[in-house]
This record gives sequence, C-alpha cells and structure tokens, in this order.
Amino acid sequence: MIAKKDGRHACEYALDPAEQQKALADLAQTGGARVVKNGKLEVPSALSDQLVVDVATQRDAQTEDQLKKLYAKIGAAVNGAVKPEEHGLTETIEAGEEIRDVGDWAFTTNVTAVDMGAAGSTRGRLLETRQGAQRLTLSVTIAPDPGATKLDAHMAALARSAIAKLK
Repeated sequence: MIAKKDGRHACEYALDPAEQQKALADLAQTGGARVVKNGKLEVPSALSDQLVVDVATQRDAQTEDQLKKLYAKIGAAVNGAVKPEEHGLTETIEAGEEIRDVGDWAFTTNVTAVDMGAAGSTRGRLLETRQGAQRLTLSVTIAPDPGATKLDAHMAALARSAIAKLK
C-alpha cells in the first residue's frame, strides 16, 4: 500500500492469471465439468479455484454504526428486490461477526455465498475496520468457500498486518 495524505488507496491481489487462462482454455475444450473415475464430478479449476482480495484505506469519519446501517439498508434493498435465494445465493448482504483485536473496531459483512454442490462453492465477504483516522476495507471473493469462521480469521490476520503498516 502506498501512504498518501488524502484520498482512497487500494491494491488488489488474485490468483495467477496465466494459470486461470490455462484453466479457462481447458474449460472451453471440455465444455465444463466432467465425470471421471468412480463417478466423481471433476470441476475445472477455472470454476472451482478463485481468490480476489482487495485492500483499501481512506481517511473518513464514518463510524462503525453508520457503516452497519448502510450495509443493512443495501441488504434490505437487494434481498427485497432481487430475491437472491431464488437464484441459489444465501447470506446476501448479511451482517457477520464483530472481530476483536483489529483496529479500534472491526466487523465482517457477508456479501453472498453460493453452494453449487459438487460443482463448488463461493463466498464474498467484507471486513471493515478503523485505526485512528484511517478506515480499512478488505474485500475477499473465494472458491472453494472455506466457511465464514475460517475466512474471518484469515481476513482479520491480513487486516492486522495492513493496519500495522498504517501506524
């Protein structure tokens, strides 16, 4: 992360694009998942292995309560209009957990989760935290889904590391 006086600062990390491109080429050749030995379903890694991490910091005055209310309002609108459960999505824009020992305060919000059975699972999750005047937002999209508890632990560790750099 680059330290600047004002404005939003962000960086994004993802899986090796060359490997993903190779997996997508394989997916195009095979036409998707295929049944292999012992009747098991083999899902191409272009579908089953995903990781995108976005870390952003900014100076602002938003409080924990304001952010939680904002996410609750967005969640109510999305869940009311889109009906995500009808499309196989669960926990859409749903409050997560308070995270201890990360900044002045920290909490997670589930963006969405989808379980496609043998074809895989994906989860999107946010962690918001504040350290002094700096607010850090950590966004993760991951497949296969490790579960909210395990993902929160990894996100908290990454947020702690990023906050240490801000001090």
